[in-house]
Amino acid sequence: LMIRRPPRSTPKPSSAASDVYKRQMSDWDSPGISNYSRHCHPASPIQQPFAALFEHAPQEGLRLIRKLLSRTVVAWRELPLYDYSNRENPVPFSVDFPWGTQTFWGDQRIYGWYRGLFSCDILESALMALEDWAFAELEAGRDVDEIVRELVTGHDSVATLGIALGVLLDKDTLSPAAAALVSCQHLWAMDEYRWEHDFQGLHSNEIGAGFGLSNETTHLEALKRLNSRPSRKKNIRWLATAFILTANDQREMVAEKLTKFPNELPFTHENQEDDDELVAYLLHRAEEWAAIADLKNYAQVETDDGRAVSYTHLRAHETSLHLVCRLLLEK
Repeated sequence: LMIRRPPRSTPKPSSAASDVYKRQMSDWDSPGISNYSRHCHPASPIQQPFAALFEHAPQEGLRLIRKLLSRTVVAWRELPLYDYSNRENPVPFSVDFPWGTQTFWGDQRIYGWYRGLFSCDILESALMALEDWAFAELEAGRDVDEIVRELVTGHDSVATLGIALGVLLDKDTLSPAAAALVSCQHLWAMDEYRWEHDFQGLHSNEIGAGFGLSNETTHLEALKRLNSRPSRKKNIRWLATAFILTANDQREMVAEKLTKFPNELPFTHENQEDDDELVAYLLHRAEEWAAIADLKNYAQVETDDGRAVSYTHLRAHETSLHLVCRLLLEK
């Protein structure tokens, strides 16, 4: 495991992005981290040293991952200086957590690192171990928002936000922390992109884990265990719908935030507001998501057994996947 040397104190390009790998696509997938060996192959939640740290010294595990991800943010922000095919400068976004506002950098690719999408084995293994620890804390009965707070505190990378959302989705938690994530429009596209991969049930992180190493079975079993979590079949839209259709303390706040989506478009790079075509696309998508907050867009239908009520979002046919957003509630 190698972390490239830290950046200069000046705003000049740092060595993290300017070394021999700077023009390779792997820089965008693992910026600032040099993966010189196959030490963490295949990527899995039981790769060392991450698994041992979270088992015996979780605070050290959390600290290590904060350092790793902080390094990737520095390099990722500088890569447009070197990639002549991608000169757009990214912009951050904020999430208003109950404990304070945090600023994050990254895109849907970085958001998906913990699911084994697009990154190197080192980063994927680190984030999988972090997620495994978070679910273990959840099963031990720890308060969900406390877990989320530990997952995101000290981070400015989006890489841990998917893990935080997954912990909330796993138990359908309608908490202040869940409301904060659902209210952040930037996360919607990232999580729907993740969900499109997970919902199909064809988990790319299992590829390569079933052959080639003496302990491949153990890694594959660990991946299958994580891949089978209830949160894999849900997404941020599911949680938003739950906030709107159930009685909870955050309902009015979430509805207000969703309604404002069309007025607060989630631009990811500088000067995107000048792109009329992009603005029209983002506006249409934001209006679709904002409609989730309006109860007029739902129809109540009794099921055959009469024990549940199905609320179907009437504009669901407008989504790209033509999926119905549905939530079943006990009477």
